Amino acid sequence: MRPIFRSWKKQQEFVENASHELRTPLTIIQTKLEKLFTIAHKTILEESETIALSLNEVRRLNQLTNELLLLARSDVNEVLLQKRADCHAAFFKRSALTL
Repeated sequence: MRPIFRSWKKQQEFVENASHELRTPLTIIQTKLEKLFTIAHKTILEESETIALSLNEVRRLNQLTNELLLLARSDVNEVLLQKRADCHAAFFKRSALTL
């Protein structure tokens, strides 16, 4: 029974961590978008930083969701991994854009 309890505990911790990781960007997006309603006299250009931050958080949520879906599918052996060479420069460029 110990392996089952350990597995269940790890699954619980994973769900808690995933929930936290999803809740953080959602809170940021909600706060930033609500702020836009409170300053109706400003233009989109003046609020472009807030909009850009919200879009970055949406992208982060999409990435997290895709990773969770990949994990879920891999648990039931629905995923066929395809290995490929990747350009490191392109990877670092993409990573720098999300920071």
